Amino acid sequence: MLWLSILLSIIPYAQSVCEGNSCVCDSVQQAAIDAFSASTCLEITDLDALSLKRTNRIKRVGERGTAEVILNLELQESDPSGSMLTLVSAILARDVMGYILNFVCSTIPEEAPERIAEGRVNALVSYPVEAFGEKIQPFISDGSVTLAGFIGASHNNPQGQSFGFYSSGGRDVMSNDILNPFHDFGLYLRKLSISQEQYTDLGSLNVRGNEYENACMWIKGENATWNTWLSQSFITPKELTWELSESSVILMSGFTAVGLFIGAVAFGFVFLYREHKAIKGISADISLAIIALLMIFEGSSLLWLEDEPDEITCALRLYLPTMSITAALALLGAKTYRISKIFNSMVTDYEFISTGYLIKWIVFPTIFTMLVLLSIIYGVRAPEPETESTSSSGNDVTLYTNCDFSIITFAVIMAYLTIGTLTLTYFAFKIRNSPIEFNEAGNIARALYCALFAAIIGSLGVGVANWQQQYEFIHVFISVMFVFTAVSIILSLFTERIIWAMRGEDLKSDRTRTFFGGPTASTRDLNVSKANLDDYKLTRADTRVAESKEKDLQNAKILKKCKDLNLELQRTKEMLVLQKIENCKLEETIVKLMEKKVEEKAVERFGQGTRDAA
Repeated sequence: MLWLSILLSIIPYAQSVCEGNSCVCDSVQQAAIDAFSASTCLEITDLDALSLKRTNRIKRVGERGTAEVILNLELQESDPSGSMLTLVSAILARDVMGYILNFVCSTIPEEAPERIAEGRVNALVSYPVEAFGEKIQPFISDGSVTLAGFIGASHNNPQGQSFGFYSSGGRDVMSNDILNPFHDFGLYLRKLSISQEQYTDLGSLNVRGNEYENACMWIKGENATWNTWLSQSFITPKELTWELSESSVILMSGFTAVGLFIGAVAFGFVFLYREHKAIKGISADISLAIIALLMIFEGSSLLWLEDEPDEITCALRLYLPTMSITAALALLGAKTYRISKIFNSMVTDYEFISTGYLIKWIVFPTIFTMLVLLSIIYGVRAPEPETESTSSSGNDVTLYTNCDFSIITFAVIMAYLTIGTLTLTYFAFKIRNSPIEFNEAGNIARALYCALFAAIIGSLGVGVANWQQQYEFIHVFISVMFVFTAVSIILSLFTERIIWAMRGEDLKSDRTRTFFGGPTASTRDLNVSKANLDDYKLTRADTRVAESKEKDLQNAKILKKCKDLNLELQRTKEMLVLQKIENCKLEETIVKLMEKKVEEKAVERFGQGTRDAA
C-alpha cells in the first residue's frame, strides 16, 4: 500500500527544535543529514539551465536586522520511498525555494500530530495517515491542525492514491498570505504528485549511506516531474515604513489641544477664585496641582504622534502618563482624606491634616511606590522599539515600529491604580454628609466612573485593534482616551464649583441627599449676594480646626472659672465652720454663766433659809 500523505503546520518564526534527547537521530538518518549539510545539489548553473532562480527568502526581525527563514522537516525511516521523498523536498526547499532546513528525527508516527500542533515540525512529507489513527482528531477539533483536503492523484497512479495536506491556520490563510514564510512550500506540497511506479523507483534508491546522493541524482534526472511542483511565486516583498496619515495627525493634535485648553481654563478660574468659599473649601492649592497633572497626562498622548519611537520615547510612554495620573489621584485622595478626618473623627492635632503632612505621608509614598514598580518592570523588561510586519496591497510589506510592552506591565499598572481608586471611593463615601463647601463626594464619583469607563473601553479597543493590526486606529484611540479621561475628571471635579464662585453664591450647610447621600446644589439654600461678597469671611477646611481650638480654649477658661468658684466656695465653707465654732464657744460661755448664776441663787437661798431658821 502506498503511504502518501502530507502534513503542514505553518508558523512565522521557527525555533530550534532538537532539544535534549527528544529528537536524536540514528546513524543512518544522521549520515543523510550530514551529507545534506555538506554539499549543494542544485547549483546556480543547474538552476539557470532549468530557467529557475533561487528565491531570496529573507525576513526582517525588528530593528535587530534580518534572518533567513527556517523550515523544520521530520525525517522518518518507516517507509523507504517516503524518506527519499522527504530528502527530495528538502533539497528543493533549500536549493530552489531559499529555505534554511532543520531536520527532526522520529520513529513514533502516532505522535506526529502533536509535534505539528506544538510547532516542533513544520511539515511531514509522505507520511502514513493510517499511523495517526484517532490521535489526530483532537488537534483537528481544536484548530491547531486543520485538514485542508486531499490533493488530486496523478493520472499515472493506478491506485488513485494521493497526498494529504494539513496546515496551521487553514488552507486559505496559507495560500493567500504572501508574508507566510512557508507559502511557497505549501504550494509545493499541494502540487506534489507522483505515480506509483515513480514512487516505487524512488524507494529503491534508499541505499544506506547514499540516501542524499541518490535523492540528488533523482532530482537531476527527473526535473520534468518536480519542475511542475514549483510555483516560483515568491517575490521578496518591498518594505514600506508605516506612517501616521496627515488626517490622523491633525485629529490627534486638535483633540489634545482642545483638552489642554479646557484644562488651562479650569486652572485659570480655580486660581482666580481661589479665595471663594466654593474653591477654598476644596483646597485650592491641591486642586491647582491636580489640574496641572491631568494636563500633563493628556499632553502625553502626543507621544503617540511618533511613527518610529526610540528607546527614550518608549520610556516616556511608560512613565509620563502613569506617573501623572498616579500623582493626580494621590492628591485627590489626600484632600478627601483630610475632609474625612475633620468631619468623621476627633482632630486633636492640626499638624496631622496639614498639607505638608498629607504630601509627606500619603502623596509621596503613593507616587514613590508606583515609581518603584515601574523601575522594576523597566529593569526586568524595558519597553523597546519593535518592528512588526503587516501586509499591504500587492507584494509590499509595511513595517510598523511600536514600543513592546508586556501584558504584565499593563496588569501591574492597572492593579495599582484600581487599588488607589477603590481607596479614594471609600473616603469619598465617608464625606458624603459633610458641609456643602467641603463635600466633593458626588463630583469624585462622577470623575471615577468616567475614568473607569475610559479604562475599560480603551483596553478593549486597543486590544482588538492590535489583534487586527489596525495601527492607525490604535494611535488615534489612545490619544482620544487620554484626553477624554483627563477632561472628564476636570469637568466633574471643578465645573460646578467654578459656576458657584462666578455667581458669588454663599453656600449654606443645609444637608440633603446627593450621589453618595450628602448635600446637593438642587435643594440647598443659596443666598446670592454679589454686592456683599467682600463683607463675609471666607472659610476653608482648616477653619474647622481653628474653631475646634477656639472651643477648647473657651472650655479651658470655663474650667478655670469653675476651679476658682470651687476655691471660693471652699473658703466660704471654712469661714462658716469657724463661725460655728465661735458660736459654740459663745453658747458654752453663756451656759457657764447661767450655771454660775443658778449656783449663786441657790447659795443665796440656802443662806436665807439658814438665817430664817436661826
